[in-house]
Amino acid sequence: YLPSGEYDKNPNDEEENDIILYARYEHIDIIISYDANGGQNAPANQSMKFGGSITLSDQRPTRDGFEFDGWGLTADAKIASYYTSSKYEDYSEVTRTLYAIWKDKYYVIKYTDTNANNMPENGSKKHGDTYLITDVIPTKNGYDFVDWVDKDNNHYKSGDAYNTNADLELFTNFAEKTFTIKYNANANNESVSVPADGIKYYTKDYNIDNSVIPTRTGYDFLGWNTIPNPANNLILFTSNGVIGNDYNTNLTLYAIWKEKTYTIKFNANGGSD
Repeated sequence: YLPSGEYDKNPNDEEENDIILYARYEHIDIIISYDANGGQNAPANQSMKFGGSITLSDQRPTRDGFEFDGWGLTADAKIASYYTSSKYEDYSEVTRTLYAIWKDKYYVIKYTDTNANNMPENGSKKHGDTYLITDVIPTKNGYDFVDWVDKDNNHYKSGDAYNTNADLELFTNFAEKTFTIKYNANANNESVSVPADGIKYYTKDYNIDNSVIPTRTGYDFLGWNTIPNPANNLILFTSNGVIGNDYNTNLTLYAIWKEKTYTIKFNANGGSD
């Protein structure tokens, strides 16, 4: 019998007796629906029996510029009540809509070099925003910092704008320090040829340029010094000398000269002293 239905007496019953009717119940199907809440690819509806439980869909909706953070009970919820593949139990309503909760998407800007000092902290870029490359300058003994370079060999300088919505790893780009070696004839403005300027690298020895040996009328060339008038015509480097890493600085090498001397002999030519 249904509610409000009619009861017909069984014609085979000779006597009228009280009738007991027993209630009959069926489980109600609870419908779980998903709302992407501004996004796309919400899971299909699920159903469960009242009093039971269900494992929520593992499908994650998507939304450009945002990261999915879970499911809320209202469209404006800030904190997730449920997550993908979590257990759902709720007997309060016959139907339930779960709303996607979104959080802003951020990208990591990573600065990498295990051998440098004064490295900047990693940065963070919000989707759609502009990120400015750090103005912190790394240091490395014997090298000058040039700029930052990514895996695709794109170069970035301090203050450059990065607008791409993607993680970015930047590597240091250093150039080895160099020092200028100048040659000075040290000849009181006389015209004397000397080698062209040379370059010494921080980690390498420098061979004195012997392609040009200075010559000067009335003088013998002895070698080179870092001061123009050393005591006793001391030389530090010969024409075939090597400048080591203890001279990692810009240098001017001065030609060191010794005035020529001549012996005058006297002959008595048959006479006596």
